[in-house]
Amino acid sequence: MDPFNNSDALEDGRGNSSIDLVMPSLLSSLPCIFAGFASTFTCDRRFCPTECCIVDDACRLLQTYSSPPTVVNDPIELLHSLPRVASVTFQGNGLRQIGLPTDATAMTSSPTPSMWVRANPHVNGTVLLPAAMTHVYYVPLTTWVLSRNRSFADLVDNPLRSFAWPEALRSL
Repeated sequence: MDPFNNSDALEDGRGNSSIDLVMPSLLSSLPCIFAGFASTFTCDRRFCPTECCIVDDACRLLQTYSSPPTVVNDPIELLHSLPRVASVTFQGNGLRQIGLPTDATAMTSSPTPSMWVRANPHVNGTVLLPAAMTHVYYVPLTTWVLSRNRSFADLVDNPLRSFAWPEALRSL
């Protein structure tokens, strides 16, 4: 048996090899990459049976989106990857982090060029953006700058935040 030739693998009668049959149980035994986040929005096929979904900290499916959403109001703490749309808005979600450093490619390879993050004042960790992103609009609260006397420098210069700015980014 050639170790690189799967033609000798056992089949289940439906064309699935024994290797294919083992993978779901192997994946379910691995720890979820979203541990520590009660809810994660992603459009990654590794986690979603549809275009996009929300999963919990054990990677269990909480909600699905049959078509790519342009506005997401559902509770999420982590934004893992973006839908294939021209612009997407995340509003009042309880969002804490944008992108996951241990799986950065999921976010940095997203094709979405524009994103609004509204009424999510607790984004205070990692912020990774897609290489294709040209516009990001961040409005933590409508009165954020005035009521707290904060500026753009407060957002960028905070040592607790890490950013990955794409070269294509034209406005923030």
